Amino acid sequence: YTITPVLSAIGGYFLYREKITSAQMSGAIIAFVGVTLVIFSPLLDKGESWQLGSLYGNFFITVAALSFTAYSLGSKSLTKKYSPLLLSTISSVISLAVFLTLALVESYQMGKILIPSRMPTILAIFYLSIGATIATLFLFQWTIKKTNAFIANLMSYIQPLTTGLTGALFLKEKITATFLLGAGLVFLGVFIATNLVFLFRRR
Repeated sequence: YTITPVLSAIGGYFLYREKITSAQMSGAIIAFVGVTLVIFSPLLDKGESWQLGSLYGNFFITVAALSFTAYSLGSKSLTKKYSPLLLSTISSVISLAVFLTLALVESYQMGKILIPSRMPTILAIFYLSIGATIATLFLFQWTIKKTNAFIANLMSYIQPLTTGLTGALFLKEKITATFLLGAGLVFLGVFIATNLVFLFRRR
C-alpha cells in the first residue's frame, strides 16, 4: 500500500492533468522511506530473519494497491457531481452487503453463526463500523474533493505510526529508535508534501 500515493500521482496526472510539485514528490519519497523504516523496525532492531512472502500474497497485495488507486482516482471525478457524504454512504452500504454475504457463507461452512456477546467485542465492532469505516470513508472522500487523490492517499503513511503508538500504549510494545526515526521522516514528508507550498505562497 505504500506505493498507492505514487500511483495516484501518476494516475492523476494522466487522467486529470493534476500537476505534482517537486515538494509534493519529495515529501512522498521521504514519507515512503519513513514508513518503510516503521514497518521493518522490528526486523532491523532485533535482527530477525524475514521473507518477502508468498507469490499469492504479494499478488493480492499488488491487486489491492491498484484497486484502491483506481477507487481514489474514480472518486475524484465523482466528487465533482456528488457530495462526500453520499459517496461514503454508498461505499459503506456496498461494503456491508459484500462482507455480510461473505460472513454468512463462512458461517454456513462452519455450521454455526457467531454472535458477539462480550461488551469489549461489541464496542470493537461498533468502532470498526463507525470510526474505522464510515468516518474514514467520509473524510477520505472529503479530502479528495478538496485536494486530490495523491494528498488523500499520502495520509495512509500515518497509519503504521498510529498502530505502533497505540500498540505501545495499550499492549506495552516497545518503541525503538528506528521507529522514532521512521516516524519523524513520515511527519516531515507529509508536512513537506501538504504544507510547504502553502507556506511559500503566504510569503
